[in-house]
Amino acid sequence: MTFIASLLGNALMNLLIHTDPRFHTPMYFLLSQLSFMDLMLVSTIIPKIADNYLMNSRSTSPAGCGSQIFLFLTLGREECFLLAAMS
Repeated sequence: MTFIASLLGNALMNLLIHTDPRFHTPMYFLLSQLSFMDLMLVSTIIPKIADNYLMNSRSTSPAGCGSQIFLFLTLGREECFLLAAMS
């Protein structure tokens, strides 16, 4: 449920920022980028966790594990850089 709420909230925020001309300022551009980064960050690991839980499986391939770790660390680092730029 938290995953779905995160997806819907971030997608709605991006939609509102990009469709309303009053939000076409640098602050809202950075907020839309932060929302997009959160969307990507949540989408890297949670679907595999949900799949393992629902299918009662405990396996992840080494390539899948490596790609998840790479994406999670890369997106987390980029989000920190974005937050530093916003401050």
